[in-house]
Formats: sequence, C-alpha cells, structure tokens
Amino acid sequence: LVSYANYCQSQNIKLTIPHIFYAGEHISQGAKDFLNLVWGTQKFSSAGYASVDAGPIAYQCEHCASGEHHLFAKQVHLEVLDEEAVVTSLFRKCMPIIRYKTGDRITLINENCPCGSREPKFLLQGRLDGQVNIWSCRLLISDIEKSFSDLGLIIPLYQLRLKTVKESDELIEKLFIAVENFKEDKTKIHDIKKKIYENSRDVKATHSFDFISSVIEILEVPSNSIERVSRTGKVRLIIDER
Repeated sequence: LVSYANYCQSQNIKLTIPHIFYAGEHISQGAKDFLNLVWGTQKFSSAGYASVDAGPIAYQCEHCASGEHHLFAKQVHLEVLDEEAVVTSLFRKCMPIIRYKTGDRITLINENCPCGSREPKFLLQGRLDGQVNIWSCRLLISDIEKSFSDLGLIIPLYQLRLKTVKESDELIEKLFIAVENFKEDKTKIHDIKKKIYENSRDVKATHSFDFISSVIEILEVPSNSIERVSRTGKVRLIIDER
C-alpha cells in the first residue's frame, strides 16, 4: 500500500480512497498517516485475523477500534499464554490444530461491545518478535513507532539495522534506523532519539541519554530504497548484522 501511495505521489496521480481494508501485517500508525496524506484515507479496517494453519480466527465489527477483533468462538478456542495468542481449531478434524502458537501479542478486552456480540473481544498488538535486544536492554518496535507519532512525524516505512562497530579500540552496538522519504528539519533527528529514550522504559532505566544518542543513527533514504523481500515485496523490519 505504501509503495503504491509513493508511486501516486511521485507521478502526481490524484486518488481518493476513503476506506482501506488490510490483512497480513499489522498496519502501523505511520503508514496510516501517510496513506491519509496521499489518498485522504479516513478509515482503516482489518479484513480479518487468520493464520495459514489455523484458518480464520477473528473479525472486526463496525464498533471495533484499531487492532480490536471479535473471536470466531464457534470455530476457534483462544488462550492467552505469556501475552501470546494460542488457538485451537474446533472444526479441523483430519488435520487437528491444537494449541497453535500464533506469535502474536494480544490483550483480552473485558467489556460488552455495542454490536451486541457475546463473542470474546481482544486487541491485536503486533508480533511478539517486535523487539530488539541491544545494549543489554529490550527495545520494543512499538516504542519507536510511538516516538514518531509523539512528534507528529509521518514515517510510513523504516528499517532497523543492528551492527557492532569498533570505535576507539572498543566494540559498540549501534542501531541504524533507515527512514524513507524523511523531509523534516535536522533538529528532528535529535528529537526522535530523545523520544525513543523517553518511551523505552528498559533503555531509560539502564543508560543515559548521552550514551543512547551516540549509538542511534537516523538515516534518511529515498522512497522505495529500503530492502524488500523479493518474493513478497514486504520490508524486513529488523536486520541483525552483529
């Protein structure tokens, strides 16, 4: 979607797409802001939550906020183990799917939905592997995305590269954040680092901001220049080169 929007913007193609249904990966706030800017998209909805092995798992009603879903309770049994959605198919008999670990982080929502459905409701919060372990800390992808959002930055696509760099006879872990089509003032780079520091509880409790500022690099790159997976066209969000 972002690649198509980039193309429309570069070719001055005027489109209005008021409502987008998406599936597959959880769409980031930065991508939503960018699609709103280019296409005027006001509403983003999940076309459904499913897995290749377990089949359809959940759906959205018109009252569901971003990331919220109702469980297909007649077809799927849901457990939450260490924040992970674990599902058992209630209709696959020949090839049973029992306590299948989805790899997705969810939180149950204990409230009645205005749509009247009594099927359990939960918030899909993204992949459990949406974090990097660096500087003896755990840095969540959601903390980085929140930092962009807090500053009002429209960052549709970015990529994290983790490298070990030798500086002054010392090996240092560095985080390089490649950001496509970043057109903000240079002072925003300092602000992004500051927000990442403030939003990451683990990093803030372990290191000073001066240290974190020295080991994070924000790289401004052209549209469509971030490495994609050739088979799917998706961006590899985290590349660990340490």
